[in-house]
Amino acid sequence: MNNTKSVNLSSLTEKRTLSGEIWDILWPIILITIVKKLGAGFEGILVSVKSAEELAITSICEPYTKMLTTISYGLGIAMNSIIGRASRDGVWIRSGRAIVKFSIILVLIFGYGMSVISVFLLRPSLALSGIKASLAWSYMMPYLLCSPILLLYSMLMAAMRGLGNAKAGLKMTLISVPVNLLLTYVLYTCFGLGMLSWGYILSQVAGTIYAIYICSENIHTEGTDPLPKGFIRQFLVLAVPLSLTKMVAPGGNAAINALILTFGREYVAATGLTARLEAYFYLCAMSMGSVAVTLVSRAEHGRDMKELTKALCLWSLVPTVVTTVAGYLLKDQIWQILTKDPAVQSAGILYWSIALFAYPFIALEMTTTGILQAYGLGVPMLIITAIRTWGVQLGSAWLAVKFGLGAEFAWWGYVAGNVTAFLISLVWAWIKIKGEKK
Repeated sequence: MNNTKSVNLSSLTEKRTLSGEIWDILWPIILITIVKKLGAGFEGILVSVKSAEELAITSICEPYTKMLTTISYGLGIAMNSIIGRASRDGVWIRSGRAIVKFSIILVLIFGYGMSVISVFLLRPSLALSGIKASLAWSYMMPYLLCSPILLLYSMLMAAMRGLGNAKAGLKMTLISVPVNLLLTYVLYTCFGLGMLSWGYILSQVAGTIYAIYICSENIHTEGTDPLPKGFIRQFLVLAVPLSLTKMVAPGGNAAINALILTFGREYVAATGLTARLEAYFYLCAMSMGSVAVTLVSRAEHGRDMKELTKALCLWSLVPTVVTTVAGYLLKDQIWQILTKDPAVQSAGILYWSIALFAYPFIALEMTTTGILQAYGLGVPMLIITAIRTWGVQLGSAWLAVKFGLGAEFAWWGYVAGNVTAFLISLVWAWIKIKGEKK
């Protein structure tokens, strides 16, 4: 009897310890995500209130700005994972300076490389859309010129998280987002859409300056060894597929937008505005992806990965279900606040009546792919994203246009694509965890 009580108390203590471990990393990341999304949402709402045409321009450009801003996600996740392992194994203490130099060279190559690719991809999209190209280019130009800053900001934040300092990222965000809100409002109000993006870019510069100062304090003076053997290969094996993923998804979304545009600009405007806001529905899951990478990459050998995986998935799923149900019940009222254009309102309400069903599956996929990334695997996410976006979602949009099935059919393809992606990532993660135990 006493032995049973002892086992139960021990199990309860372990669960509480695991929950506390998750929460210690999660809450700064949640605050970071909330504040960042407030900035992104503010820009979308600011434009939507003034002009449906300008909202359509930002919506068409949005996949390409995402290509530049979210490629930093791939580099950041790779940095988080590899720095977590380097910190665990003592590599950071010995080779910290070399790792920093490598990171700076990397962001310059990746940043301007992505800018060139974005220019080539954006030109045909603008020609097909019929919107004012000069205004779209002026909106995109700050992103194209300053892309390395965006990548460096993300990598510095991820490096701090890998070292166990998630609060440094929170401070970076608390510096950059107020600057973003202020400058975005002033520049757009005074100079129009052509100057809007400079508010975001300058805010990233402010956060990066702070991050460089903090990072310099975490580099050990004795850490002058060269990069350890295999470091670059390990980093690129994870970073390249994840970065390509962030090209694959926006490229697919741009093609989907071009198809949906045939049903009317209000549909593209609605999905573009939603893209800025939908992350609030699976906010916790977005943060849990980073938590999964941090905890799994820093986990000591022999840890019970089954219990950790179960906890990570529950922490992602439950809050997402709650916010999704609330969003579904309040979708009419929310869209009446978001825009005064009745056509965009109607399209947005229709979109959410369908797309909200995908969000719990997106939440779970973020966690399972985060586990795979912690093991140094980037290819699974690239394959899963290609299947979801270019296979299921783009295929559904093409069928909707080809057979006149309407935007609703294309949006149900969005749901089907995310369900498919989750199932593939779940099986892949399960196989990897089972393999690690052997």
